Amino acid sequence: MFFKLNSIKKKLKSIKLLVLDVDGVLTDGKIYINSNGDEIKKFNVKDGLGIKLLQESNIEIALVSGGSPKSAIHRADQLKIKNCFFNVKDKKNIVYKLIKIMKLENHQVLYVGDDLNDLCVKNIVGIFATPKDATKIVKNQADLVLSNNGGDGAIREIAEILLKDKQNYKKILINGWINKN
Repeated sequence: MFFKLNSIKKKLKSIKLLVLDVDGVLTDGKIYINSNGDEIKKFNVKDGLGIKLLQESNIEIALVSGGSPKSAIHRADQLKIKNCFFNVKDKKNIVYKLIKIMKLENHQVLYVGDDLNDLCVKNIVGIFATPKDATKIVKNQADLVLSNNGGDGAIREIAEILLKDKQNYKKILINGWINKN
């Protein structure tokens, strides 16, 4: 992780909702299109396990994406992510409504995005994080720049940061994970 982790440690303890962009955050941002026109995206199982660990610690996960939902819906179903919003033009409006529906305070929300369409969310969440390979302007405005690229462990990294001091996570580190990811 790059900068500002020490300055946001206190904020990290209050997080109850992790909102994720999909393309460039849960995936590497590449979209493969086969001869039938079907999109194929690559997801990382380590990120998936990170999401499962967060869910087990009662941290809600939401996906907010401006992209096409086909493969992301399948991945969200596998990970049992209930709050999913696709083909979104105004991410700020969706995140704002989600915060109100879940009866949360802005400081309880961490958002991970990688490009210009994610910046609009920065001022309504407690922490705005970005993968290492995000666009330069987004990294410059982020509260936290992760060490891993999107689709390559960035979400697992944020999970480990959020869970570091939680007792159930400490037990998992000793005994291992016994569940599906």
